[in-house]
Amino acid sequence: MFHVEQVLICSVAATTLLAAAEPTAAPAPSPAPIVQLPLATNNVAANQFMQAGMVDLLLGWEESARVHFEKAVVADEMCSLAYVGLMMTEPDVQKRAESLAALSERISTLPTTPVEAFYLSTFLKLIGNDHLGAAEDFCRRAERFRRDTFSACWGILLLHSADLGYDEQGKPLRLQERALELAEKLYAQYPENALVCFVRAYVEEAAPVVSEKALQAAMKAVELLPEHPIPAHLLGHLYYRSGQAEKSIPHFIKAVQAATGKGIPEWESAVLMTSRLYVSTAMWSAGMDSRALATRRAMNAMPLDREHLHAPAVILQRWEAATLPLRVLVMRPDTPTPGEITAAAKAAEVKPALPGDDPVLLVRDCLRAALYARLRAAKKDAEYAARSLKLAEDALHRYEQTREATLAAGVHYITPWMRALEACQIAINIAKAEFYAQTSEIWRENAHRAVRPVTLMLPPVIPQRSSALSQ
Repeated sequence: MFHVEQVLICSVAATTLLAAAEPTAAPAPSPAPIVQLPLATNNVAANQFMQAGMVDLLLGWEESARVHFEKAVVADEMCSLAYVGLMMTEPDVQKRAESLAALSERISTLPTTPVEAFYLSTFLKLIGNDHLGAAEDFCRRAERFRRDTFSACWGILLLHSADLGYDEQGKPLRLQERALELAEKLYAQYPENALVCFVRAYVEEAAPVVSEKALQAAMKAVELLPEHPIPAHLLGHLYYRSGQAEKSIPHFIKAVQAATGKGIPEWESAVLMTSRLYVSTAMWSAGMDSRALATRRAMNAMPLDREHLHAPAVILQRWEAATLPLRVLVMRPDTPTPGEITAAAKAAEVKPALPGDDPVLLVRDCLRAALYARLRAAKKDAEYAARSLKLAEDALHRYEQTREATLAAGVHYITPWMRALEACQIAINIAKAEFYAQTSEIWRENAHRAVRPVTLMLPPVIPQRSSALSQ
């Protein structure tokens, strides 16, 4: 995914916290994978690659799963489930939809076992965006075959993703509540199963309060899958969500190390970039500003891959890494200085430079103007503050127009768009809280309400200090 030496060790080599060993070449799939689906292929290598790919797919390391599925097809071109795996891990949503009909027709001619046929049909339902239908299929199978923990895990994760959350009182939504109940029951039966432990922890990724049991399950998953980046990243995420930013850092660094040197191109390694971003964010939240800045500068020094601007990792690099220095200033307790705002805006520049009409620049302009509005309002310079607020709102309006036009044109990376929109809206509300003294509490409450719980295993849109995380 990303090179630890380049991104972390070189930037903060003086700290023992970031010391790490040289990355090694990607290991071959284990001769005894933790999943053993009966497949029609008689090719040993194809079987091993498929089992490893299915584990990666469940855990959410799609780029690694894709590598394994590609190798399975090379080993046995009749391996039907590998083709569906390739479709599920295709990062271009539009291309995935266009290929679905042809894929369904081809698969019908390939040999399958009964279990393989079930996964084929259910995954095709999932590719067709029927997440709840796929979840119910997996749950029914798990109920019928009690030892099929893999299907049970899939059912729980899909129920979780269908509701993704809690109401304003912190109570789980209907499907989320069902996912929690099923995960708890499965974990009680199989406390030593790596995937079950992961799923038990994962269903609390967005919980208002992370339970001790979720942390224990995540620790066990890391223990059982020490070479996999996702369990380590999840454990770091849960610690961060619990207000323990400093404790989360080693686990994000471990995720970086585990995702490095696996034969996956940098531009495709979303897990790698996400863990990098989380390292820097967690350091800042823990008050390690100089270390956070060092890791952030290392990310900023990475060249932007212009041939893959819409690849997952490059999108994160453009939208998340470029605007992070501005976003960390938005809800900082003390008012940022002009020098800090200028330096943060300059850090949004990437090499080679973004085109002048890139919407990321509108996000940068909005955040910068909102921060200046807050600064000038704090200094009682009403005229300058009002002008800066207008600039921020104008940039946000242009950004929203660009977003609508781009999404209408078929670009499907909506998460970064929405996170950027939230960041701008929060920054403007914080500025208004400073500017409109008589209604300050209203604007501040609006800003805090807009800061969603950290979900999807991404760093928070607007990072805060650890003291504020658990409040």
